[in-house]
Amino acid sequence: MVFEWTAQGGEVRRTPNATGARYQDMDVVRGSLVCTGADPNGGVIDILDPASLTLLVRHRCHARTPNGHLITSKGFAFAEGTFYFLPADGEFPMLMSYTLDDVTLADYVPSAGS
Repeated sequence: MVFEWTAQGGEVRRTPNATGARYQDMDVVRGSLVCTGADPNGGVIDILDPASLTLLVRHRCHARTPNGHLITSKGFAFAEGTFYFLPADGEFPMLMSYTLDDVTLADYVPSAGS
């Protein structure tokens, strides 16, 4: 299930998750939801339409930390053209970043309005 809440903590809606992924975090990029997590085949970065929660595109993410954690397994944010991942908890959490190479942001994250 995907849950949506108001800023005050009231539930707005529950929608069945048709993608099969377990999301750990999301951010809005170009009007779409960029969701990070995993499915039975490994790490995913899914781009969803925020209104319908339908999958626009799925990117496989095989990157792991030196300890073997998928980088999509915990926190995520996007800012100023860079994807940031917090792949594990602990006393010294690791921050990993990724900037697109050889692909535009518009190609990687389609706008839900397009």
